Amino acid sequence: QNQVAGLDAWARRGIDFDLWWIDAGWYPCYTERQQRRYVMWGTWKPDPERFPNGLRPVAQRASGYGADLLVWFTPEGVRAGTQIHQEHPEWLRPIRHAEFVAKWVASQTSREDYILDLGNPEARQWITDHICKLIRDNGITVYRQDGGFDVASWWRANDPADRQGINENRYVQGYLQFWDDLLARNPGLWIDCCGSGGRRNDLESMRRSVPLHYTDFGYGDHPVKLSFQHVLFEWLPYFKEGSQSWDVTGRQERFDRRVDSFSYHCALSPMLMPCIDIRRDDYDYDLLRKMLGIWRQAAEIILNGDYYPLTPNHRSPQEWVARQFDCPADGRGFIQGIRLPACPDDTIAIRPRGFRSDVTYRLVNPETHDTRELTGADIQRDGFTLACPKREGAIWFYRAKTGR
Repeated sequence: QNQVAGLDAWARRGIDFDLWWIDAGWYPCYTERQQRRYVMWGTWKPDPERFPNGLRPVAQRASGYGADLLVWFTPEGVRAGTQIHQEHPEWLRPIRHAEFVAKWVASQTSREDYILDLGNPEARQWITDHICKLIRDNGITVYRQDGGFDVASWWRANDPADRQGINENRYVQGYLQFWDDLLARNPGLWIDCCGSGGRRNDLESMRRSVPLHYTDFGYGDHPVKLSFQHVLFEWLPYFKEGSQSWDVTGRQERFDRRVDSFSYHCALSPMLMPCIDIRRDDYDYDLLRKMLGIWRQAAEIILNGDYYPLTPNHRSPQEWVARQFDCPADGRGFIQGIRLPACPDDTIAIRPRGFRSDVTYRLVNPETHDTRELTGADIQRDGFTLACPKREGAIWFYRAKTGR
């Protein structure tokens, strides 16, 4: 009921959305004290208490608003007492968590953790069939795979002296085959490679997936996330950002205290998640709709255009960040400047790329509605000056007028 209510609330606010995201904890996940904790993984089915008809009613409601359904999984992890542990203990190997989550997980439940050995063809085939059925039955479009397990320690401890690396070899083959089969058997499926916050952004994984959650660090720390983006735009161009702003309150908070245009400038990426509590009435929803409209205009250019970082990579709140995305085939793109909170300079002069000297360009700032017309020769000679107050951003969309 609360999933459907949330979907309806976004639509009621007049906000178009593309994806409904259900993260960890949708399955039966009860501890020995009958507390619901998402770390109780290993029974992969919708919790019948909360989802008596599965997740398909949520997917159908989302589809009615033009949105797809994303669902979180971590199929490699198995807790004692869950379905896989009870039915197929022969497929499991004792495992521990990566150190950064081990203490937290231990505080949630005392049950043992195991890894499902994807190097075992029988285990891999079972989990493939099982999850394919869940995808079909529940209308899942984006399969999100997490995992913070120290698999390497099991690999190393169980390799014979004359066969070092064999467990890793077989496991990785099984992991990649599992993903290949999910994609082949579910046309149109996306895989989101979460990997416990960006710990699986290797080339083979990225050939099959996108890193919607590229890190577990610095969601609302603007200089840090902009530094991450500087590199991601060069190598892994499709990823998700959120609108969190921790500098507003000085605390690491899950939801935004207010809708803040600066936060959306810092979150401009191919996928954007507004981190608001949709149940609240006191947000500036007009501003939210405006910033999402700007994001939609920019997102397709970000994904398909050439990327030019116009300032060096840094993590300083005392500097500007400037960047450009240019689509040379049709003479359009945008230039963006972000003045970080402690930056003393009111303006920054940049040297955009890709402008043809014999072409006139019309540039529009969608927030201020200012317009400029400049030739490529003007821009090549004089550069382009961005100006805004501290803790603000400026974006200029441009399009060629003549000479194409």
